[in-house]
Amino acid sequence: MGIGVTDTLMIGWLGTTELAALTLASTLLFILYIWIYGFPNASVALISQAQGRQDATFARRAFRMGLWAVILSSLASITILSQTDLILRFFGQKEELISLASQYMAIAKWMILPFMIFTMVRAFMMSIDRVYIIFWISVFGLLFNALVNYMLIFGNLGAPRLEIQGAAFASVISGLAMMVLMVGYTYLSKSIRNYELFKRIYKPDSRALLQVIKMGFPIGLTTLAEVGSFSAAAVIMGWIGKIELAAHGILMQIFGLAFMIPLGISQAATIRVGTALGEENKEKIYEASKSIYILGMGFGVLIIFTLILGGEFFINLFLDQRLANSDEVLRFALIFLFVGIIFHIFDCGQILTIGLLRGLSDTKVPFYLCLLSYWGVGIPFAYILSIHLGLGGSGIWIGLGIGMGFCFATLGCRFKFLKAKL
Repeated sequence: MGIGVTDTLMIGWLGTTELAALTLASTLLFILYIWIYGFPNASVALISQAQGRQDATFARRAFRMGLWAVILSSLASITILSQTDLILRFFGQKEELISLASQYMAIAKWMILPFMIFTMVRAFMMSIDRVYIIFWISVFGLLFNALVNYMLIFGNLGAPRLEIQGAAFASVISGLAMMVLMVGYTYLSKSIRNYELFKRIYKPDSRALLQVIKMGFPIGLTTLAEVGSFSAAAVIMGWIGKIELAAHGILMQIFGLAFMIPLGISQAATIRVGTALGEENKEKIYEASKSIYILGMGFGVLIIFTLILGGEFFINLFLDQRLANSDEVLRFALIFLFVGIIFHIFDCGQILTIGLLRGLSDTKVPFYLCLLSYWGVGIPFAYILSIHLGLGGSGIWIGLGIGMGFCFATLGCRFKFLKAKL
């Protein structure tokens, strides 16, 4: 997420048009990336449950088949992203934005494969509590990406000035570096090497593959339902104007970065509940759910106060005040920030509950609930409020917030029902 924020931050210094184009391209890239993300998430739950049963063999097989799934899905996504110009033209975007977004995507699409391999190995590390190596490699990737961005976007330190294409090259190079470091660690660490993760990687395991797909596909679609609604919001925002779209892109990065804290706690929920389920320990499941909500909601409230006090400062980081329209972008971004703050706690609540449900291997019903919430409630409200009732970009954010609230409420009822059945 930090890599995306860094790209947006530095491209924002180039100008409003470049920032709007990056918003469209990164939104499309994120859609194709996020549906693949369901397979590593499914592997986290399956490996955690295997750890609870002390079944190292199945943990290894779940990893391998998860790796199969992400590689094949990544190749399919790269093929789709090769048609970025046709996709954006279909959705009625402006030609100047389509041209810049296509230049970015021609390079950036290649980051999906190495980054998803990194994500799959990361999922295994998370499941066996090797979280610190993930942290350090991720920090390296973020700092390395910032350095390469600084060089290639603006032509610093003797590098060519590539502007928006420079951001794309930086993302690909950073993704490759993170993948190499993470895979290398599996061979350097004796405890991880004992799992023999890549031994006979070519050999299929139908049972493990079926379970990864059965759990991973609904998880990917669930996340896609949410992220896709934000992408649809970006498309509607593009109809309203490029100033509003640039402001929307900044706020999506700020809230997206803030969302990483409850998302991390949600992933911890999947691991802890999955392990307790493998151990058949109901009491641990109850304890985990209480802890997750206290931690997640607590951080959600802390984030809200941070954005209230420092929101304008964070927005200005993405803008060069010397450029035209920067004041207008700031004005709209502050309005969207106020609306987003109101609904942020719902966003925290729904992702925490999803993590708990995944630990119980419940993925299909949450997908239907999220699909209804975002596409049956959120996007219709966003369209009506922004276009028909004249609220503009604010109406889009209000509609998305209503969808989040409905999602949190329905998922909470689902978890309460399953917990009572344990």
